[in-house]
Order: sequence, then C-alpha cells, then structure tokens
Amino acid sequence: MTTALFVAACWLVVVNTVYTYPENTFIGMAIMVAGIPAYFFWRWWRQNG
Repeated sequence: MTTALFVAACWLVVVNTVYTYPENTFIGMAIMVAGIPAYFFWRWWRQNG
C-alpha cells in the first residue's frame, strides 16, 4: 500500500511538472534521450576497446 501511494505521488509530481512547465520538461527529456546513444557507444567501446 505504501509503495502504491509513493508511485501515485511521484506520478502526480511528474504530471504537474509536464502541465506547468512543458517546455522545460521536454528540454530535460531531450537531454536524457541524447544520452542513450552515448551510453551504447560507451558500452561498445569498453567491450571492444
């Protein structure tokens, strides 16, 4: 029950942030998504380097 309340509270914070500051939210999400190729490159480099 406690975990469900925590998850619900987190979702409320996320939804409120997206609703209140959509531009800033999408900038942050774009930065996070830009890190995905860097992660896979780093992983490949460590295995093959």
